[in-house]
Amino acid sequence: IAMGSWWAYYELGWGGDWFWDPVENASLMPWLAGTALLHSAIVVEKRDTLKLWTILMAIAAFSTSLLGTFVVRSGLLTSVHAFASDPERGAIMLGLFFFLTGGALVLFALRGGAMRPTGTFKVVSRESALILNNVMLCVILVVVVGGTFAPMFAQLLDGAAMSVGTPYYTITTTPLMLLLALFMIVGTVLPWKRGTMEAVVDKLKWAGLATVVLSLLWSYSQGQTNILSVVGLMMGLWIIFGTLVDIASRVKLMKVPLAETARRARGLPGAAWGGAFAHAGVGVVILGMVGTSLWVGEEIEVMSPGDVVEIAGYELRYDFIEQKNVANYQTEMAHFTLLRNGKVLGKLDPEKRYYPVADQGTVEAAIIPRWFSDVYVALGEERAGTGPDARVVRVWYHPLVMWIWGGSLLMTLGGLVSLSDRRYRIGAPMPKAKPLRPKANKEEASAI
Repeated sequence: IAMGSWWAYYELGWGGDWFWDPVENASLMPWLAGTALLHSAIVVEKRDTLKLWTILMAIAAFSTSLLGTFVVRSGLLTSVHAFASDPERGAIMLGLFFFLTGGALVLFALRGGAMRPTGTFKVVSRESALILNNVMLCVILVVVVGGTFAPMFAQLLDGAAMSVGTPYYTITTTPLMLLLALFMIVGTVLPWKRGTMEAVVDKLKWAGLATVVLSLLWSYSQGQTNILSVVGLMMGLWIIFGTLVDIASRVKLMKVPLAETARRARGLPGAAWGGAFAHAGVGVVILGMVGTSLWVGEEIEVMSPGDVVEIAGYELRYDFIEQKNVANYQTEMAHFTLLRNGKVLGKLDPEKRYYPVADQGTVEAAIIPRWFSDVYVALGEERAGTGPDARVVRVWYHPLVMWIWGGSLLMTLGGLVSLSDRRYRIGAPMPKAKPLRPKANKEEASAI
């Protein structure tokens, strides 16, 4: 998913990385179900409960993978990512989906009663938090599936054209993500089987305070008064700070000598570190989403050489344009200079390419990536009557967009670190060395 959004950002030239496209949603659906499956499996391993839920999530994860393949390959839904438009192939995929999913659900109904849980837990416990997390993930999954297929059903029922876009997903998923972030961190600090809310509040009070203060300060410094912006910042920072608090609690940071803290850190299992990296990565991704969706700046101007457009405190100067023939395509390349307070920060060379063999044109955007913001330039059409080198130029300012892929890499690192845990690689606990018996001397041996 991260690689796909990176490709969309760099190659499509429309200035974004996620558009809630049907095929993008098709990749997200099995990820949501698979994440719920992973956390259910943890409960089964630790407490021998949620067995039925785990099997159901396994069926949902595989079924949504098949459903996504059907969307991509059938041509049923229009998408820039679709690979084919073959109704016959789509019918085969749909039949396979119904056969495998229906068969799995029938077996689940017939044999599910044999899987009886043996573990018990209280309402305030890590098990309960994981169940709530799974419920939120499943509700988000239903929202995404509904939004993806609603246009198709609307057309089938009454022939009406219907579009489901970003506003629908923003309104429906934001409160669910807020609850998901809350339960995610509460669950990490709760003990298995039983816990108390007083202990949770005591552990997370400083994380909550830091989240609120830093979110308000960050929003104020950016001049952002949008409530969604503040909520999004709070979600991301809450997950990051809560994860840090959990790790600090495990290694007893500031409670024991540093040498003992380091020993405890080395002794933590790979799954603990992997989970921390993955959760922190989710927080970083949320911050990136907030920046690039709610703080984005955009300017569309007709520019001639020498013109300057300002965006978010930057100045973009249009220098010149040239035509080139390169190997198998022809290109129109414009040259821009990015400045801030008169200081040159870099050069941008967006292109419009034409491939004669395929009779196809593409837009090659130019991007200056920075840790906290990107400046993104795409070259548009020639504008008649404004000079031979005048072009429509689209300029975007994307704060924190790189954090989306940085957080994705951190989540990937979490998965790899978790796989290094010997318990998951071998499936058996580390054998303990047996104490050596002292050798008997000759007198004792003869007496024996």
